[in-house]
Amino acid sequence: MKPRLALLATLAPAGLLALSLAACGDLLGLKDLQPYPDGGLDSGEDAPPDGTSGGDTGAPPGDGSGPDAGDAQNGTDSGVERDGPGSTDGPAPDSSPLDSGTVDAPEDTTHPVDAPVDAPVDTSTAPDSSCTSGSQTDSHNCGTCGHDCLLGTCSAGLCQPFTIASGVTAYDMVASSGTLYWVDQVQTTGNVWTCKITGNKCNAQTFASGQNMPERITLGGASNGTVFWSNYGSGSAADGSIASLPLAGGTPTTLTSGLWTPVGIAADTSYVFWAESYAPTPQIVRRPLGSSTTSSLPTGAGSIPTAVTLSAAVVYWSDAESSSTGSVNSSNEGSLSQATLLGSQNQPWSIAVNSTYVYWTDDANPGAVWQYTINGAGAKKQLSSAEINPILIASDNGYAFWIDVGTSTGFNGKVVEWDEATGAATDRATALDQPVALAIDSNAVYFATLDGTLYMMVR
Repeated sequence: MKPRLALLATLAPAGLLALSLAACGDLLGLKDLQPYPDGGLDSGEDAPPDGTSGGDTGAPPGDGSGPDAGDAQNGTDSGVERDGPGSTDGPAPDSSPLDSGTVDAPEDTTHPVDAPVDAPVDTSTAPDSSCTSGSQTDSHNCGTCGHDCLLGTCSAGLCQPFTIASGVTAYDMVASSGTLYWVDQVQTTGNVWTCKITGNKCNAQTFASGQNMPERITLGGASNGTVFWSNYGSGSAADGSIASLPLAGGTPTTLTSGLWTPVGIAADTSYVFWAESYAPTPQIVRRPLGSSTTSSLPTGAGSIPTAVTLSAAVVYWSDAESSSTGSVNSSNEGSLSQATLLGSQNQPWSIAVNSTYVYWTDDANPGAVWQYTINGAGAKKQLSSAEINPILIASDNGYAFWIDVGTSTGFNGKVVEWDEATGAATDRATALDQPVALAIDSNAVYFATLDGTLYMMVR
């Protein structure tokens, strides 16, 4: 799943590509949907800042021919794809509004990312004595008294999304205490971006520049105080890497270089894990924080490990093979020995986990979203069967959210919420122009669309 102006065609590997053309053939221009040296595929959404693991939707980047050659996932990690490697549907890196490496100061109104949200913010916290049970349409008492949608409207008792920035090229994203971090998936001159949401707007700033196809992003380290990301590289040489930078900023540290196609990434207080999906050896790699030693878990010839996530010292990943040969897997992070939770799956793409369930999306036609207990008991549950391209999924305790990128011409993308307590899926935002990046925290859902709009939606 790689959605991005110049990235959306990178989401599926060669083998997967042929099998996914029917499902994604109309996603022309989603360069993110089909990267990797030979077509690529991946998904990923990373751990939310509230301590839960969230999801990782690693999606493969290009084939080395440029930014259009790119997580299943998230996926963003987590999977839109497929117009073939070397696609020229997306703009060249230097034509992307965020490719410049630095974002102009907010007063420079020539930069689209700096455009403020003009609507005023109601900061009143006084109780509304007229509210007794909430409203279906009142944005200050949406669904229940005191539930404020900020700049969003209220429809059917649910807060609707509102724009916090424009001109944003976001491929994968993570949220931390009201601050967003995202990667733009541009080759050689790619960036990691950040913005603190203030006044319900987001003025993007460069967090790290000069990255080589930044692919997936996550939080980890002590108190989730460090940003980690994978640089996919060209896809045709061992020029990928894993990098990190504390939330306070500074100069990025390259933790490991000389990698082949690192995609999905996850971290906790002890380790950083990533998936290498292509030649020469598909594998899950572990690097202890504070050490340069790595350990590998080869996932087998023909496997396509894409999305990676962590929970309670267990690493989970998806193997996005098609034709029902894919799998959802786990391993104790210390022993690093593979256990297959579920085999015979069809293209598991983006993956997320909480304390009870593991969630994943598949990239079939139509796509589907699944739930399974993390202890491997019981039967898997299909949450949705009518998705067009569910490319990224994220979860915290009690809920899961996923984005369906839709088609390139239908304005039929959407954000869906799954409530574990009620066992119901609800479309939270619809008629979207190809949502491609997703992040959640305890207060809101954040997502970006292919037209460069960054949204916030109160949960």
